[in-house]
Order: sequence, then C-alpha cells, then structure tokens
Amino acid sequence: MTAPEFFKQAECFGHDPELFFSDDHVKYAASHTAEAIKICKGCPVQYDCLTYALDRYEWGIWGGTTKYQRDQLRRKARAA
Repeated sequence: MTAPEFFKQAECFGHDPELFFSDDHVKYAASHTAEAIKICKGCPVQYDCLTYALDRYEWGIWGGTTKYQRDQLRRKARAA
C-alpha cells in the first residue's frame, strides 16, 4: 500500500505502527488505542486522515478514531 500524500505531515509519522495497526486483534490493548488517539489529537492532518479512512473502510486508528467509531459515523451519515 502506498502511503497517502498527507502522511508525512502526520503526528503519527515515525511512531511504531503497532500502536495504530496491530496484527494481533485479540490482544489489541486499549492502552494502545488510547495512546494512538492521544498522538492524533492536534495533528495538522487529522481531518485528511479521517476522511481517507472513511472513504476506504480502513482498519486501525485513523484520524483519532477506531474502526468501530468510523463505522458509527458512516451509519449516522447514511441515516441523515
């Protein structure tokens, strides 16, 4: 997968990808999720990141949201 254009400007750039994209879904710790979301707060490209993930149904932490949270956003948008 080619990284999106905005990625090099993201706060997460250079952090351990395991925080954002764990291969072990069973052991994906809530502490990793909280730490990843904390990194996203104040990111200059948070909106771009979230939009990217919403458009592509990405898994992991994107734009300060979990996949579950993005699924909820999509459902709310369809209902509106």
